[in-house]
This record gives sequence, C-alpha cells and structure tokens, in this order.
Amino acid sequence: MGFYSAEERETFIHINYYDNQIEVFTNYPAVMKRMRKAGYSPATTGMKNGEVVDSKYIFPIASMGRLLRVDMCRYSPGQE
Repeated sequence: MGFYSAEERETFIHINYYDNQIEVFTNYPAVMKRMRKAGYSPATTGMKNGEVVDSKYIFPIASMGRLLRVDMCRYSPGQE
C-alpha cells in the first residue's frame, strides 16, 4: 500500500535549465511502478524499514517527449 497516506503522496517535476535535465521526484507507488514499466530507473531511492518510499528520476531535457508519454498523473486509487 505504500508508506505514505493518500494525503501525503506527491509527485514533483522539475525542469533544470541550467543543467539541461528533468528531475521527477515521487513518493507515490503507482507513479514509481509506471516509471519502471516505461523503462526508467531511479537515480536515487529512499528506503524506510526495507521498503522503497520515494524515488527520484533524472534525465536530459531532450527526452521530455518520451517522459510525456508515461501516464504517471492519472488518478488510480488502489493501484500501488
């Protein structure tokens, strides 16, 4: 089910123009699963009690089109 409650779940997309990269941070298990299924590996992973609780993905701005094809933002209750 995940470490965070529904009210605490979040996903941030940050475009870093200085370093020419996109950073995606999420603590929502369904988003992490969709990113993994789309072939993205996390740059960093937060763990608590042996469980993955958040992930950060970093990739070049040039791959933004591919990122936009990942259906990470749809509401999906119970799809952790």
